[in-house]
Amino acid sequence: MAVITQANNTTVATETEADPCGAGNMTVQSLGLAPNIRLASWLSQNDVLGHAGLKVFVTQAGINSMYEAVFHAKPVVSLPFDH
Repeated sequence: MAVITQANNTTVATETEADPCGAGNMTVQSLGLAPNIRLASWLSQNDVLGHAGLKVFVTQAGINSMYEAVFHAKPVVSLPFDH
């Protein structure tokens, strides 16, 4: 995370749960995110991957994510996890 917060770019992250930390009234400030990190509940991943400014795609490596990244020829950093 330190690399992302110190980078000279904007990082976009999505979180599907309304309150992933379970703390209530989740805000970017309450999560302690750096100013260059934007948090959204939903984004069109295909549209984000198609954006010319996207440099790298960090993903949990789901099959559809990988298909979309290959289609848009974007480099991938995969962090697979198991539920």
